[in-house]
Amino acid sequence: MPTERRSITQSFINSLGATTDGKDQFYRCNRVRGFGARVKGKTGVVSFIVEGRVSRGPQLRMAIGRADILTVAEARALAGQQLRLMAEGTDPRQQKIEIRLAQKEAEARQEALSVTLGSVFDRFLVARTLKPKTISVYKSAMRSYFSDWLERPIREITRQAAETRFLEVRETKGQASASMGFRVLSTLCTWAQADQVGSEPLMLENPCDVIKQKRYDRSVAPRTSFLNDQQIDQLLHYVEDVRRFPTPELFASKDGVKQQSLNYVLLLLFTGLRKEEGLRLRWADVDFRAKVFIAKNTKNKTDHVVPMSFYVYRIFKDQKAIAGESAFVFPSEKSEVGHMTSTKKQLAKIVEASGVSFMLHDLRRTFSTHAARHGIEYEAIKRALNHRGTGVTAQYIQATVETVRPVFEAVARGYLSYFDEDLARQIYEPESYAAAEIEHLQHLKDTDQGTPAW
Repeated sequence: MPTERRSITQSFINSLGATTDGKDQFYRCNRVRGFGARVKGKTGVVSFIVEGRVSRGPQLRMAIGRADILTVAEARALAGQQLRLMAEGTDPRQQKIEIRLAQKEAEARQEALSVTLGSVFDRFLVARTLKPKTISVYKSAMRSYFSDWLERPIREITRQAAETRFLEVRETKGQASASMGFRVLSTLCTWAQADQVGSEPLMLENPCDVIKQKRYDRSVAPRTSFLNDQQIDQLLHYVEDVRRFPTPELFASKDGVKQQSLNYVLLLLFTGLRKEEGLRLRWADVDFRAKVFIAKNTKNKTDHVVPMSFYVYRIFKDQKAIAGESAFVFPSEKSEVGHMTSTKKQLAKIVEASGVSFMLHDLRRTFSTHAARHGIEYEAIKRALNHRGTGVTAQYIQATVETVRPVFEAVARGYLSYFDEDLARQIYEPESYAAAEIEHLQHLKDTDQGTPAW
């Protein structure tokens, strides 16, 4: 590397170009020790350099900047700064790294400060594998209680703001709404705490923690309502009245109540299915010969195989005539390919027409309550409802459809005992069911499943 010591002026720098031998050429200033210039031999690019030592360490050489960007005077001043740092025992290269890191951290912090609650929510929904019902609940909570915060940087949601909003929602919407809304917000903030923008955490703390730390009452009494025997009797009498005097339309109605909606309510009552499990049922998952049907992708992320009691068998037979060629057991009236989604209006009409007040989830509690009343053990009821077992032992208990069939039969017979069992069997064509029962017994024999309890 050829080196020459001389006075580095602006005119000299302007005269430099590529070397004839293609080798880099160095020029050291004879006026300012440690200041110099370098010419790239092949390209002729001229850069200013500074050379020195830190605490008797090895010789350092650093580029200051290109000559087409800096003047000689500017480069000489920068070189003086670097040389002073070296004289003080500071490595300018390390300082440059630290400055660059500090800049990146500042940029990351600025970016974190600008991330909105709405953008975090959108990314949360994409990143997590959530069921449609859960997504709907989350969206409803954000829309109902935090819509004015969606465009707000999530870091601006302080503990005080969270506390104030919790008290506002509790005062105006009730404790259940406040608890549910802040469960959703807390979930988002916890998720954001695990996210990072550069080296900066997106959230430094969860502002919703203030609700727990100040011991605000967030408890919501669980619903315990279910239909008693008199209410079941009254509902079934209304159902049979509709069945005896149907109207001829595909989606027949009485008192504004559609037979499909009645079948749906009865299915939940006689099986304990959750609302969405019943709505999503497909005919491909209904086996009349084996007298079972499958609720796919349930709340606990398993498929729930449900045996048909004699009453449920009839419900499916009736519904098949209504559903026609639809792939769904309960088809949508508005779409040729979808399933029924909205039940609120029809449920209100059934409640009004029958005189029995209930919500859909009350039917699941009704199933479990009456199963217990008729002597079914707790563990059998849990398996019939497809509740997830806990503990190591539960992992080895695989309930077959025939072991839980007695639960559903006991509930069906119990319901009808409140009503009129003799009349019910006349209405539900015992000859037809007896033939189906014989076919089912043959199916069990063919598949070596043994003899059912009923």
